[in-house]
Amino acid sequence: MINYVTTKTPLRVSFVGGGTDFYKHYSVHGGSVVSTAINKYIYVTVKRHSNLFNEKYRLNYSDTEIAQGTKYIKNEITKACLEYMKINFSVYISTISDIPTSSGLGSSSAFTVGLLHALHTILGNKISKQELALQACKIELDILKKPIGVQDQFAVSYGSINQINFKKKSIKVNKIKLNKNNLNLLSKQMFLVWTGQTRDSYKILRDQKKNIKIKTLQLNKMTSLASKFAKSIRMKKINLDTISDILNLNWVMKETLSKNITTKRLSKIYKKIKKSKADGIKLLGAGGGGFFLTVVKKKNQEFFKKNIKSLKIVNFKFSNNGTKVIYKDETI
Repeated sequence: MINYVTTKTPLRVSFVGGGTDFYKHYSVHGGSVVSTAINKYIYVTVKRHSNLFNEKYRLNYSDTEIAQGTKYIKNEITKACLEYMKINFSVYISTISDIPTSSGLGSSSAFTVGLLHALHTILGNKISKQELALQACKIELDILKKPIGVQDQFAVSYGSINQINFKKKSIKVNKIKLNKNNLNLLSKQMFLVWTGQTRDSYKILRDQKKNIKIKTLQLNKMTSLASKFAKSIRMKKINLDTISDILNLNWVMKETLSKNITTKRLSKIYKKIKKSKADGIKLLGAGGGGFFLTVVKKKNQEFFKKNIKSLKIVNFKFSNNGTKVIYKDETI
């Protein structure tokens, strides 16, 4: 019997195509996203225990909960996962994240995937990356009715850099293999800039989802941009200007999807980053806060870092690993 499991699930950076992964859009028009897993993670530990101290479910995250039944659990993702997996025995669940939640890096889906992975493992189940992603989508979209797309669940389950293509009856993850020079070029000239605020992404996404039918033209263009971006980074030698132009155009289009995506404060930060010699800039996730992804050429990086020193810059690397079990204690 497996008594104790810890999973490690990456966060993700979405380059192009976010918004085309809403079923309402891609079931009719198709959609495409290019994203990468990064070396920032969510760790989920699930441990069986005896309930000796009358704690059937103990949850430790940004809050601590003790509940005798799932109906008393406040954390809705944990509650939904436990009920979906029919976990009736006593467990402790602990969560640690490298990055604050609600920051545009897919943390909610990473938590869902990581928790499901841990629960399957403690039950002794083997499950594919595709099935994990689909089950996470079921939890978030069907059970919890979250107004979100389906890119994050696949990005964090599979890991690596991928072009994810969405159709009504299929979701396909196509790994993009970069040569070593191109990988170094991108990883050393991309940065995350923290806006200093988290946000309620669901409010923004509800508005965006409501506007899908009248934004079809923009979304179809963003699908095309995803294919163009994927083609550009597969080139023998990446052109950073081309990459930056695609990111900038994607951001201009994304801004039109909802009036809540950007704010005066974010516009001010955007202009500051632009004046600091960043070539490519886009806000990650739903908008409203979180991180800006920036492309800054090596020759301009010293000026860039000095000019925006009032903002936090986070270096990151691409991660080849999707969700994985990093610890398992098994009774023989």
